[in-house]
Amino acid sequence: MRHKEHTAPDRLDLAPPPRSSLYQVAHFLDLDSSLRDSYSAMKYGAGDAVDLWATQMADLIQGDARIADLHGRLGRIYMASSAYGSVPTAATTLVAMAAARLRANGWTVQLIRIAREGGFETTNYGRLGPEARQKAMRRRRLKLPVETVSEVDGECLVVLDDLRCTGAHEQAIHSLFASKATLAAIHFAYCIVFEGDFAAKTEDALNHSRVKALGDLLPFYLHGPEFPYVNARMLKFILLQSPVALRQFFGNIGVGQCLRLYHAALGEDGYFEKPRFRVGFQALEGWLMEENGIEQRMAFGARNRREGKVVGWNLAEDAHRGFICAETGKSLQEEVALYSRFKFGDVEAIQAIGKRVAGRVVQDLEAGGQLRAVFERAREAGEFVSLTAPGVRNVVSASNFLAREVGLRVNVWLTQQGLPTMVIRTLGRLSSGRDNYAELSARQRASRNKTTQTLLPRSEYQDFPSHVIFLDDVEVTGQTANRAKSGSLQAGALTFHQILAFRVDPALALADASVEHRMNHFAVGLQPDATIAQILGHPDYLPVQRMLRLLLHPDNVAGWVGLIEGGVASTVLIRLYLAAMANDYLWIKGPSATEVGIYAPSVELLRTCLVNRGLLDAQGLPY
Repeated sequence: MRHKEHTAPDRLDLAPPPRSSLYQVAHFLDLDSSLRDSYSAMKYGAGDAVDLWATQMADLIQGDARIADLHGRLGRIYMASSAYGSVPTAATTLVAMAAARLRANGWTVQLIRIAREGGFETTNYGRLGPEARQKAMRRRRLKLPVETVSEVDGECLVVLDDLRCTGAHEQAIHSLFASKATLAAIHFAYCIVFEGDFAAKTEDALNHSRVKALGDLLPFYLHGPEFPYVNARMLKFILLQSPVALRQFFGNIGVGQCLRLYHAALGEDGYFEKPRFRVGFQALEGWLMEENGIEQRMAFGARNRREGKVVGWNLAEDAHRGFICAETGKSLQEEVALYSRFKFGDVEAIQAIGKRVAGRVVQDLEAGGQLRAVFERAREAGEFVSLTAPGVRNVVSASNFLAREVGLRVNVWLTQQGLPTMVIRTLGRLSSGRDNYAELSARQRASRNKTTQTLLPRSEYQDFPSHVIFLDDVEVTGQTANRAKSGSLQAGALTFHQILAFRVDPALALADASVEHRMNHFAVGLQPDATIAQILGHPDYLPVQRMLRLLLHPDNVAGWVGLIEGGVASTVLIRLYLAAMANDYLWIKGPSATEVGIYAPSVELLRTCLVNRGLLDAQGLPY
């Protein structure tokens, strides 16, 4: 069964919840300096400091008569920390350790999690004033799965946090449970509560009482490989440092500790791709590559998984504009040469790339990711899975051939697993796509004529519940995929995922969208040559749009004549002719609706050749 998640409601007018704390102060200087330093160390995951504060919090909870009474009557309590995403907060570790101590003292404690989405890019919540905190809380989107709501029905919940300043987070959690769950009681417990007027700099100064610079973290790493506890505050603090300082720091803490940071940054919270932390993350990833801590850059795979994409190759360029694998740094010159031939319909290249991409899809399915969940859901609910590619008008593109090659291969695996096979759909367009699309900027790609856009089966998606998997040969700016996703979901598709042969590093794509044009012509020139003749020489060759545009271009008439008179089989020439006529190459870019266009001389030349060979009748129709 698929459960809905609950989002936090707007602020409710609730009576203040009961709360307890170890310390109530008007200013952080009211705390002893050693206490301030211990708190600061705890916020950055220091093992001894976390242990100290967790012990005190367990004693606080057990010594609170209100909570003890509820535990006695109900036989247990539930505990949760402040909300977090995939990387825990300092309070999360406090809750786990405090609960362990309560259990050791004979209490029954169950832990639940208040999930959080969004707002992870905020670098220092402690510096925000009351208004800014309320705004930040609205971006955080607290969530409770219905399983959790059911579990805590009629129970006592203790929410433990390290500090209460404005109460914005407390109010959000209180409102969430008040609207979604029926608790016997909710109680908030804090290490420190600020009273009176709040100044943002007060919390920030307390947090940094001991940890002001990167070197201040080094003593926390001396207590063993599992210390300090990795939390969001510590991770963000590290990733915001300069690459020069980070290299020295990484050398001091070693590969094992850096891997802990690295995997946390790669989590669902997405620190690896947040603009504020990207430079620091790249320094971490680069250092691990140099030290052989990782064999490849995992950020690209993490980004693809987050976005529901399966990718054959993640592509970047080196300093000499050579194509390389963005993950391993190894040359992709051969793969891009294969891709270039593939774009012009090379039969063997389509099969080779199809085999690689299908293999990556099966790997993803075997790993049990998002895509596997789609097929399992479709099997249980009687839903359908459609595999689509960019639309065509009578003549397919190489991506359509690739979709069929990949779809057939993956369907073999799916059916052997008892999972639904994909319905391979060829979608249409009213007009042919732009002949120079690969050379367009992101802005130009976004402003395409509507008649060149893919037509979607709206009524079918609505009448027959369908998941859409969109396959394309390359993603550069993502405009094609974004349009396909938006259109598919609006048409009624249940979910949308992508399969890509190549994905260009977003940084490279942003700097130069024409990289696709260089890929297209890496092994195939702009004029008919020996490579084109070799591609057309395969007996199973079927025309694609890109080949037609090259062959029939007005500048290529001389070379085109050579191919006609050379060794290209008559069957292939007929296929090219029929494809050109079916896709209006006789009329494209004509001066008026009644005058032939720029490709007409080449089309007429081909027709004459086929008539002379006795393959067409006088009307230009095949015998």
